[in-house]
Amino acid sequence: MFYLLLYGILENDRLSQRTLEDIFNDSVFKILFGLETDEKVCRSSLSERLSKIPADYFRQIYDCVYDRFSECYSSSEMEQYNLIRVDSSIVSDTSGRMVEGIDNKRGKLAVNIVLH
Repeated sequence: MFYLLLYGILENDRLSQRTLEDIFNDSVFKILFGLETDEKVCRSSLSERLSKIPADYFRQIYDCVYDRFSECYSSSEMEQYNLIRVDSSIVSDTSGRMVEGIDNKRGKLAVNIVLH
């Protein structure tokens, strides 16, 4: 499932269960990940599998990838290539606040960022 999601994110601008179904059933995906050519999956099966994956699984994957990344690059290399670790919830919250500020009915741009 992880490889299917990762491959789907890398290959498509918009990811959906239909897209994931098409990717899984594609011969290129099966060759890349060593699957049998006669293996098939349907959207309902993907939906069921996705609904049962605990969110912590993805946190563990993120932590593992970040740890490996950190082993490959020194702090100065990360800075040189502008590679930084960002908490997506902060980015999402900040962008939401910017939209609120831009949509402010008084016509003023007001962005409040609260750091915890």
